[in-house]
Amino acid sequence: MVKKKFSGPRYENELKRKKSYERKVLKYLKEHGPQNYDHLVIELDRQNTGNIAIALQALLQVKHIKRHGDDVAITEAGLQLHEDGTYWI
Repeated sequence: MVKKKFSGPRYENELKRKKSYERKVLKYLKEHGPQNYDHLVIELDRQNTGNIAIALQALLQVKHIKRHGDDVAITEAGLQLHEDGTYWI
């Protein structure tokens, strides 16, 4: 039997953790509107773990947020994802 490379409770916990940071970013942008990229990282990642920067990059990649120069804003897809509560990222 071939074991999957990415499976099990450890992998599931990592996915949940990553999705929680992405939800945090979407919620913040929905409540506060477009923000400076660096401000978001500083404001949402007080312990300087780098997790928010990773979440921002993942959300940019799937077009749930967009970047205009130094500012970041939530897209319609991001709003829908936030309101539906369906996080498949």
